[in-house]
Amino acid sequence: KVKPLPDQMMLLTFNNHEQRLFDATILNGPAFEPLSKAEVFNKPEVDHGVVTWNEGQIDCAPEYMYEHSYEYALV
Repeated sequence: KVKPLPDQMMLLTFNNHEQRLFDATILNGPAFEPLSKAEVFNKPEVDHGVVTWNEGQIDCAPEYMYEHSYEYALV
């Protein structure tokens, strides 16, 4: 699962049910430029375990997102 948060943060829930915070501002380069627009960033989808935006035109590998995210626990 993926839930967009303010400031280009995302709450990710992986197949192992672990929830992690991901800072999408680390996604650089021309391919990720559209994510700077709230109307694109705030509409992510999960397609076969991969987070995508813009009808699948932008994606990010789940392994990358896991490795570059932070533990998140409800208090």
